[in-house]
Amino acid sequence: MRTDDPSNYQNNNRSRILAVVAGFFFLMSLTIGIISSQGSLYNLLTITIAIMGTAFTFFQLLPSLPRVRLSPPRWTFRRTSSPHYILLTCSIIMLVITVLQPVMQHLFPPPMVSDSCSAQMVKVGTAIVSDTKIAQAADGECIGISDGAFSFDVNPLERVSHYAQLKDQVLTKLNAGHVDEARALWQAAGVTNDAEMLIYLEDQRVLQSHYPYINIVLATILTGFEFNLGRDNAQGVYVAQKEINTSCALPRCTQIRILIANSGSGRNSGERATYASDLAAMIVQKAAAYRIAGVIGWTFSGQSISAIQVLAPAHIPMVSPSASSDSLTGTSYFWRVAAVDSSQAKAVVPYAMQQLQAKKVAVFYDPTDSYSRSLGEAFIRTFESAAHKTVIKEFYTVGKTNTDYMISLLRDALKQAPDLDLIYFSGYADDASPLLDILPTSPTYADLRVLGGDALYVTGSYRSGSYPPNAYGRLYFTAFAYPDEWTFQHLSPPRFFCEYATAFFAQTACSGPDPFTKYHYTRASSDVILAYDATLAFAQAAKIVLTNSPSLTPDDIQQALAKVQGNQAVQGASGQISLGPDGNPINKAVVILRVDAQGKEILESVQGCFLKGSCSNATP
Repeated sequence: MRTDDPSNYQNNNRSRILAVVAGFFFLMSLTIGIISSQGSLYNLLTITIAIMGTAFTFFQLLPSLPRVRLSPPRWTFRRTSSPHYILLTCSIIMLVITVLQPVMQHLFPPPMVSDSCSAQMVKVGTAIVSDTKIAQAADGECIGISDGAFSFDVNPLERVSHYAQLKDQVLTKLNAGHVDEARALWQAAGVTNDAEMLIYLEDQRVLQSHYPYINIVLATILTGFEFNLGRDNAQGVYVAQKEINTSCALPRCTQIRILIANSGSGRNSGERATYASDLAAMIVQKAAAYRIAGVIGWTFSGQSISAIQVLAPAHIPMVSPSASSDSLTGTSYFWRVAAVDSSQAKAVVPYAMQQLQAKKVAVFYDPTDSYSRSLGEAFIRTFESAAHKTVIKEFYTVGKTNTDYMISLLRDALKQAPDLDLIYFSGYADDASPLLDILPTSPTYADLRVLGGDALYVTGSYRSGSYPPNAYGRLYFTAFAYPDEWTFQHLSPPRFFCEYATAFFAQTACSGPDPFTKYHYTRASSDVILAYDATLAFAQAAKIVLTNSPSLTPDDIQQALAKVQGNQAVQGASGQISLGPDGNPINKAVVILRVDAQGKEILESVQGCFLKGSCSNATP
């Protein structure tokens, strides 16, 4: 039947509008799903449903679209709008689910599963009993604690071909009790700078030595995009372990056995902190089986904050090599060998005002990230108090920076202060990269410099893999350690530097001309040095306990760490380590570095107490 009833046109118009709105919501679901998918099966399913919904909407809308006819249309089909209301409702539900899904994942992270990672463990022979515990995180990283039955560091960068298979073969022999065969196989492969395997080899030697030993967990990052930090930590810990064990530095030649725990990089700082908390729970679960004395870790402040909340109630002390947030000060069972962020600010503000002649300063920081906020706010307080000037504050989000983002922040800063002469970037090298790439080169801003904290010294974290060329001659930062600070002060370097070079590049002749030139092989980075010093501090606490007792507990270590000061302080490779009652090193040395016009690091100054016994304020 044909009809020209106007209500039919109204129904078609309403249907058309409803279908368009529904299609819009489906497209929004599709877009959000794609952006946040990151390989998630849930989000990929959302994308599939959104595509189907968009297609269905199109076909529902098609009959209502205008058509080109030779003569005016004389009829329309009567069509109820109910299907479009149903379609609209479904599309809204899809959009809400898609938007809420990341929030729900953050609030209720998916549990780790152990099937995939556990399958990679080598079979343990009858000679060795293993309590290795491995689980797979949401992003696929293998998280857990290993006594040598599992290898975390299988990234092929700077490694031989078939690297993962090689490590499996070595670990299989090692865990079958064939230590000499395992060592020979590893040495024949020519991999010189893998500290994880060297630690496992040393651990087996310890177990066969029949000397008493203590178990210390190295909690770090050996997977994901931050794996190089874990490699550095492992190198520093291994050199200290080998040095202490070989020299029988502890009473009754007590040896140190290192258990390696990996919490992974995560996909962002929040996930990284969550994984650290998960790993800390595993450590607590295994504390009795392994007789764990304590933990050396973590690298980042956010990880340390999350982990210590789990370790402290279990009375497990932690000595961090580099977590520097002031919010950790006074935290029970937490100790560190790196200067706190407020100390970095106190060291660098006079330099900024006097050497860099900074008058107009903008501070870029993330108020939601523990490290970035702590360092940024410490600089702001110190600079405003000293200069009696207000700084410009520009907020960014860690892990979310890009060129357009930084252009907008830089434009806003220059709008507020056209004569801006210094940017203090409080954060990580990865996030600083876009800003350094867009620094203006016009004559007006040729002298605009960027100053930052210790995280800008992690060269491998820059997006280009090294300092951006646009920042040459304009980038300055503080650091907790630097391999040249001994010679800079005309001091004889300790044996650590030679031990490091020979451990990871055996051909090194320590007495030769400038042998320490290549990071990760002969030249120790800041994270290597700090991990070494953290191990020395832990060993000093163990020595204090074992001098009067044949055994120790984690609580014994906790009490002894409070005594690592005065004449029992430690001379570390990064300076004196004298621990205060708040867990912080007292007046710890901080160095200031700059990147010259050729992209090389130049040491500008060393501030704080460097040599043991040379400072009057080395005790509280």
